[in-house]
Amino acid sequence: SVVLCNFSNLLIYSYIKKVNLEYSLGEEISKVKESYERLLIYYSQAWSMGQGYIELIRILSLGVLLRIDKSQMKTLENKIRQENLNDYFVNFLLKAIDKEWEMTTQKFVFPNLYESVKSIIEAKENQERIFLLKDYLENKWYRIHNETAWHNSHLSDQNTYYGYWAYEAGAVAKILDLEDGALKEQRYYPFDLVH
Repeated sequence: SVVLCNFSNLLIYSYIKKVNLEYSLGEEISKVKESYERLLIYYSQAWSMGQGYIELIRILSLGVLLRIDKSQMKTLENKIRQENLNDYFVNFLLKAIDKEWEMTTQKFVFPNLYESVKSIIEAKENQERIFLLKDYLENKWYRIHNETAWHNSHLSDQNTYYGYWAYEAGAVAKILDLEDGALKEQRYYPFDLVH
């Protein structure tokens, strides 16, 4: 069981890396989506609350950006329900994939991570949303991910860097249908995936 769990985690990590690397290299979005769909199968089977909140947000955000069909998300949705993970941002992303997703809350499981995203979502004007999204990308995104394994990987001599992408920022822009031309050259922003 431990060996199987470790193997699943290795597969998941490999596919996360592959998806990120393919997008960073400018591969066709269809190829990135194909890799993501494989990732989603393994991730959905192995996911539990201990799997990591940031990773879950990344997986769901990619699902939004790659227009994943809700049927492909069912296994993960069921596990999230079983674990009773009721989180503002998780619900926001899942609702974009599956309009029938019924869980709602105004709270975050880890408020320090994505609380600033809530202000973007709830801003009244699109201009304000773009301003807040730009601020998030420039001043918050990299810093709030400082405990992730990939943080500062561009400084490593171990060849572990495979690109930094704020997929959740792109997912928010896509869901809110923001006019994001001002963000096209913004560092970390996955513009091509939003469109």
